[in-house]
Amino acid sequence: MTTVQFRKLATDDQLITVITHGILLLEFKRYNLVIQLFSLQGFYVEVISNCTTSEVLVITTFIDVDELDHILETIDLSELGF
Repeated sequence: MTTVQFRKLATDDQLITVITHGILLLEFKRYNLVIQLFSLQGFYVEVISNCTTSEVLVITTFIDVDELDHILETIDLSELGF
């Protein structure tokens, strides 16, 4: 599956696909959000959900690792024990 094929899926199908076939790389909470980063068949998928309602707010795809900087910059390593 390519990012183009993935993006053509309905939101519910995107979520099912990434949970079923993706590899969870990172999950953290920030404010009232849960941010998850998955690897899926050669690209990355970011899923942002509301902590309280579990509603998925945004699903974004990335091919280039450099596009993940906005996620990595928000992580407080002291919270992870580093």
